[in-house]
Amino acid sequence: MLLSSIDILFCRLNNTMTTQRQCKNRVNISPDAMLTAINGVRTGAMSRTAACRMYGVPKTTLLDKLAGRVPEDPTPIGRKPILTMAEERKLVDFTLEMCSIGYPLYRNELLGEVKKIINIDGRQSPFKDNIPEKNTIRHPEVTL
Repeated sequence: MLLSSIDILFCRLNNTMTTQRQCKNRVNISPDAMLTAINGVRTGAMSRTAACRMYGVPKTTLLDKLAGRVPEDPTPIGRKPILTMAEERKLVDFTLEMCSIGYPLYRNELLGEVKKIINIDGRQSPFKDNIPEKNTIRHPEVTL
């Protein structure tokens, strides 16, 4: 089985997964409710306060969207991933296979391979020296 340089990441099987820290004050806003509130205010059908009460959206968020400080359409939370989901899945499958044959890949080996992938492709990375931080795992079947 020949593998490219993107075929190596993660190993050590474990049933735990690092989770993203959740903001306690974050409110789940329906995108449809927010867009309806924005349109209601823009057309003059209702005031900003009335739109917030009627559609249950935070007033500061509505004001920010109306003023253009933030985009009107919903945006994902967090930074954009460096590797695609397909690349990540390939890496996970490979490392699980390596573990099953008795060759676990350790943290420094895996992070070094990710660095190689980023450097070869010339991708922009927020990581220092293109080496990912230690808590960057999104797959529950694998932890470092």
